[in-house]
Amino acid sequence: MASESSSTSTLAQRVGTVGINVGATIGVVAANKMLFAGAVPLSTVTLTWLHYCSGALFSRLAIGAGAFTYRHVPWREVYQVYALNMLAIVCQNWSLQVNSIDFYQLMKAVTLPYSAVVDYVFKKQVLNQEAMIVVAGITIGAILVAVEEVGGLTTTVGGLTISLLSILVTPLPIVAFGPLMRKHDVSSLQLFSQGSVAGAVMLTPLVLIELVWRNVGSSASGDGGATGASSFVGGAADGTGGADAG
Repeated sequence: MASESSSTSTLAQRVGTVGINVGATIGVVAANKMLFAGAVPLSTVTLTWLHYCSGALFSRLAIGAGAFTYRHVPWREVYQVYALNMLAIVCQNWSLQVNSIDFYQLMKAVTLPYSAVVDYVFKKQVLNQEAMIVVAGITIGAILVAVEEVGGLTTTVGGLTISLLSILVTPLPIVAFGPLMRKHDVSSLQLFSQGSVAGAVMLTPLVLIELVWRNVGSSASGDGGATGASSFVGGAADGTGGADAG
């Protein structure tokens, strides 16, 4: 009886954790999409920079509160790994900016089986049976959605290209994190406490360039700013990056 109660409790915890993760993910995606479409739209670079800055702040607060301890990793190695992480996050945000949420989520689902392939190629890591079932289910689900919504899922050639680029680069930092964490015996949070700083520093020059670009565009056009400056690449965000591919 006690064993059945324990199993039920464990299952409830797993379901609750999955539910929280899904809810948080959907909330973040929706919030980012609103920021892209706001009165003063953020670019993918600026949004990613803000994510890193907030991450650096909260990780410092967490260390101060004793949530985890700081363990130093050589900055050169942190910058190398987080350059990949920065590229992946910028591409993900860029894909969200230029595509509908439905199409973005569909392409993100495709990333999971691709990540499993990358793990096997680079790390010789084979999924266990439970993970294989999950990956197979997500892949089949993505295919069914694509077939069912073939007339409703629309994008541009530019948007599709950016989505494919996002899928291509997303698993790379994950592959790089593992060896670095094992080498220095640090957790993901401990590595992130430095990596968030590295990401913010690397993106700061691009954010400053964008601010200058916006000001120059505003002065030249007199209409509140150049439309192209509000996205990572002008024209892609407003659907002018290519013909309809949907």
